[in-house]
Amino acid sequence: MPTLTRNPMIDEYVAECFALEYEEQPEPRDWHKLPETAAIPKLAVGPLPKQAMQQIEAALKKYPDFDFLYLWQGYIYHRRWADCENAARVYQRGLFLSRSKLALLDALGTLAYEQGNLGAAVQWWVRACHLQVVSGEFSQPHTFMMLAYLARDAGLQAEARTLFQKMDRIEHERLDWEGHARLLAQYRRLGSQGQKSLQKSIKAAIQRLCREIC
Repeated sequence: MPTLTRNPMIDEYVAECFALEYEEQPEPRDWHKLPETAAIPKLAVGPLPKQAMQQIEAALKKYPDFDFLYLWQGYIYHRRWADCENAARVYQRGLFLSRSKLALLDALGTLAYEQGNLGAAVQWWVRACHLQVVSGEFSQPHTFMMLAYLARDAGLQAEARTLFQKMDRIEHERLDWEGHARLLAQYRRLGSQGQKSLQKSIKAAIQRLCREIC
C-alpha cells in the first residue's frame, strides 16, 4: 500500500490562514454619536491628519478596545504619511485590544496586498472570512470580494461563485472592482517567480474556506 506524503508548505500555510488567536465581539458603539470620535474621519482625510491623530490618541485612553480608532490611526500612517510599518503595527495592536477584529483583518490584508505580498494578504482575508463564518457576524464584504476575484482568476469557478454569493448577501449590491487585473497579475507573478507551491497553497486555503461556508 503506497504511503501518502504531506506537503508541509501547503499544510503550514493553510493552517496559518485558519489560525485565530482572538474572537469577534459585538461592537455597540457608534462613532457618529461619540464626541471624542465624530470629527476624526473628516480630519483624517482632510488637511489636518496630525490633529486627527491627536484626537485618536486622546480617545484611545477612554476607548482602548474600539476598532474604529485603530483603523483611522492606521489609515493616517498608511495613506497620509506613507508609513506602512507603523500602520501594520497599529492594526496588529488593534487586533488584540479591540472588541471587533474584522475590519482590522481586512485592513491588514489590503496593506499586504498593496505592498505586493499576496501570500500574506490572502492569509489576512481568509482569517477575516473564517472569523465571520464562525462568529456569525458578517460585516466585511470586501474580504469575500477579494478572495472571489482571486478564486475566479485561479480557475476555481465554483468557489468564486460561493464567495461572490456570500459577498452579495452582506452588501446586497455587487461591489464592482476595477483593480482585479492587478490581483491576477500578482497571482500569476508567483508562478513566474518560482512560487508555484504558494499558488497551490492559496488555492487550497480558498477551497477550505468555501467548504466551511457551504
